[in-house]
Amino acid sequence: MKVFIVSSLQPFGHYTQILTNALVRNPYLKVFIAAEKAPENETVEDCGAVYPIWNKGPFFFLPILKKIHEVNPDMIHLQHEFMMYGGSTSAFMFPFFVLFLKIMGYPVIVTIHAVLDLDNVNDDFISAFHLRSALAKPFFLKRFFTVIIWLISIFADTVLCHTKTAASQLTKQYHVSKKKIHIIPACIPEKKVYNSNPKNYFLYFGYITPRKGLEHIIKAFVTFHQKDPSFRLILAGGTIPGQEKYVEELRRIIKPYQYIEFRGEMKDESKLDELYKKAYAVVNPAIINVGSSGPLYQARGYHSCILASDIDHLKEDITDHENGLLVKNTHWADAFRQISHNSKLRNKLIANTIRLAEERNPENTAKNYLQLYSSFE
Repeated sequence: MKVFIVSSLQPFGHYTQILTNALVRNPYLKVFIAAEKAPENETVEDCGAVYPIWNKGPFFFLPILKKIHEVNPDMIHLQHEFMMYGGSTSAFMFPFFVLFLKIMGYPVIVTIHAVLDLDNVNDDFISAFHLRSALAKPFFLKRFFTVIIWLISIFADTVLCHTKTAASQLTKQYHVSKKKIHIIPACIPEKKVYNSNPKNYFLYFGYITPRKGLEHIIKAFVTFHQKDPSFRLILAGGTIPGQEKYVEELRRIIKPYQYIEFRGEMKDESKLDELYKKAYAVVNPAIINVGSSGPLYQARGYHSCILASDIDHLKEDITDHENGLLVKNTHWADAFRQISHNSKLRNKLIANTIRLAEERNPENTAKNYLQLYSSFE
């Protein structure tokens, strides 16, 4: 069977890289990926045949269609996030790209990675995502998001998501038929380096963006540090274009505190490995959560002790006090205190995380995808 996947694919640790690396181990499956045209995608290995051919913009689909015609796959699997293929025009074009593929006669699966809770689409949401369009008003955005997702579900054969929370939102808020929804939990990558010999620091790795609420983490850590000065906080991650001012503001906030360090973007995976290897615990804050968390499954791959905000999809992905701590965003200082010297609790959380990582490793997750793909034969 030939499966054609469309994804941005980069940077390292991208979900499609993890998944396709497992899929290609099946000798009966040939994987082709139309990836974003980026230098990182020129050197991706062990993920199938990778073609870095499309650029973000209204006509992102043209080189993809050409490559699909050349490959003539048995089915097509598209990855979707609202801004993955460009701005609002590209987002609007995406459902019609799906429609055109259906007209061409291909079975189409669409993984919707980000499902917005429409109740959270308000002025704070617009501010958090730095949306500046004249149409960036809650009334218009809610309808825009609803129409896009609904059209995708109408044209696609299957809409795939990673959590029951997302599936519920798709049916209740976006009017997607339950018959079209398929849930496969996000796989947990197998890392070569695991959490060991912990040092006294908490680690945040992910996008540096307002929807993470990192300023609240910093404030809470300052309070915690006053009573326990043996711990540090390390923040690492890249910046989303258009949100650079937020990073500058965070740098200004942490400047007086030598025990809080900002590492910025991590382009060297070995350096990131070292950070996770020695972190006492990993924090995964959020004030807006739109899907199964990438930083969460990355941290689980390293067998980390995880503290995460008690909201939305994170509440489903984490069983509190079993494979992580769920933290109210007003109680982070308490969470730092609770875990900082409680090795028994820390060891319990890590042991259960290791069991979960084994259950949801890429090979087991790939079997679920293969079963879904086979249903279209």
